[in-house]
Amino acid sequence: KSIAIIGAGPGGLVSVNEYLNTKLEDGTPAFDKVVAFEQKGSVGGVWVYSDEPDVVEDDLIKSQYWNADTVHPEIKAPEGVENHTVDNPLETAPADNAHQWRRSGVYPNLYTNVSRRFLRFSSIPYTPGKERDVIGPLITHEDVNEVLETFADEHKLKEHIRLNTQVQDVRKDGDQWVLTLRKTGGDKDEWYTESFDAVAVASGHYSTPYIPYIKGLDTRAKGSVSHAKSYRTAEPFKDKTVLIVGSSLSGVDIAQYIDPIAKVVFSRTPGKEEIYKWITTAAEKADTRPRIKEVNGDLVTFVDGTQLVVDHIIFATGYHWRWPFLNDKLIQQTKPGYEGTTTSASRVKDLYWNIFNIEDPTLAFIGVTIGTTKFHSLEAAAAATAGIWSGSKQLPSKEEQYKWIQDRIAETGDNLFFHYY
Repeated sequence: KSIAIIGAGPGGLVSVNEYLNTKLEDGTPAFDKVVAFEQKGSVGGVWVYSDEPDVVEDDLIKSQYWNADTVHPEIKAPEGVENHTVDNPLETAPADNAHQWRRSGVYPNLYTNVSRRFLRFSSIPYTPGKERDVIGPLITHEDVNEVLETFADEHKLKEHIRLNTQVQDVRKDGDQWVLTLRKTGGDKDEWYTESFDAVAVASGHYSTPYIPYIKGLDTRAKGSVSHAKSYRTAEPFKDKTVLIVGSSLSGVDIAQYIDPIAKVVFSRTPGKEEIYKWITTAAEKADTRPRIKEVNGDLVTFVDGTQLVVDHIIFATGYHWRWPFLNDKLIQQTKPGYEGTTTSASRVKDLYWNIFNIEDPTLAFIGVTIGTTKFHSLEAAAAATAGIWSGSKQLPSKEEQYKWIQDRIAETGDNLFFHYY
């Protein structure tokens, strides 16, 4: 009867709307309580622009920068928080929000790689762009954020969303999910707990940057290593040699802005199968080197023995799946990385159709499926959870669900491709 949604980006917004409009056979609302928690001060998730980016600080490069637990640490709740409610929170000094990765990777010139027609939910009419839209049928990040803001306003979703509220812990107590919550933005942090029947995790995939382990990376000069998430403008790279590690979407997109004023070199795995086949063609004019073997200060040595003096390294190597509020008993991933850690290529385990936790389907994920029709897959996941949680639909047996996973692994491999459609 009560649902918590974690995140108020595209997945969270469409989930709130779906649950509010799900009815039982007699026409009454299926759910009595629908609440979304968003750590930012506005809705929109990854599409909310910030002038000040999240940055990979030098102290992080001096530590285990490849380890998600180090890059995005859990914030521990104060003692006694379980005795406090939203109306009577426990006040503490503000927690250290370093490495919480709240800001998005959106930069001023970013535009979509999916057309306007597909960046909408089913209730939003399709309206062709104006003739002056030089990038049509693609649209800018401002346009996408406007779509989401309008959607939230027209459907009166914001009254069901608590902004500046970070979910710090999710645990099961009997048949209830107990969320530990932290409201930020004031002189004090306000902590409390709240219980729900089901939880939809819609916090996205593009928050916690992944940087692979490279021998000697910690010998780089201060400020000479960054992640694509931190990019905002090409100007800092003027007249420099910039090595972009990774040649997929974000790497190629950033390169087009840096290339006119700097020397751009790509480091990529030779012969690697790209998710989108046209990527290699799009990047063919840039100098390309193989994978990095090691780094010694400004000198980079590649696996073929060649070397290059590099002023700056940008890692366009993707993001961790990261839910620090969930323990390993609730969600696990494959760990193909250095010292048995997760990477941007990890598969999220035991989710039926990338949505339902097989062992406890009252925990579900909105947004694990990856593809160009992202808005549609988010809405489909929200509809699926609404159907199951309202009792109008039933999941197949656990055996059938686990068989679906094994069949999918046989088709795609035990990696990130599992989640692509």
